[in-house]
Amino acid sequence: MSPSIVNRLLVWVGILISTQTLAQNEIDFFRVNFENAKGEADFQKMMDADIDDTLDFNINVINSYKAVCTSAMAQYVFNPYTKYQLFNAGKGELEKCITKEASVENIFLRLVIQLSIPRFLGYHDEILDDLAYLNENLPTANVPIATKQFIIKAIQETGNEDYDLDALAQLNLSP
Repeated sequence: MSPSIVNRLLVWVGILISTQTLAQNEIDFFRVNFENAKGEADFQKMMDADIDDTLDFNINVINSYKAVCTSAMAQYVFNPYTKYQLFNAGKGELEKCITKEASVENIFLRLVIQLSIPRFLGYHDEILDDLAYLNENLPTANVPIATKQFIIKAIQETGNEDYDLDALAQLNLSP
């Protein structure tokens, strides 16, 4: 190979690696901030975060986190109509993401919402399917072990006693 071909190849490999690193940094931003979210400002920060949607490695999962943040904002407004609008907007966006490409993260996000909200909102039909999906796919999912552990912890911390949430804690999450 000529030196110019090798140089071009190295440039393309460098671009690919830096693009993947940038995309990984974006998803890590959402994972860390979601795990540590304490209130309205934290959810708003994630909703307002600019993401490069040309980096399609994690865009669907990132949009799932943003959708859940939209739904979560409902708890910080007084007007019941506005609450319901925010909840439905986030729910709709999350469902679009799941339809486009289901992953352990967006299924987890939907499950946590379903387990945490009042039943009268009518968003609980997928709980058993989501639990089954996570039981089957979480051990082999291509997400960091810390994310897998957080998923299990967050589901258990919903305190929902209507479902067997402890089965997830028995999963072997070793890489």
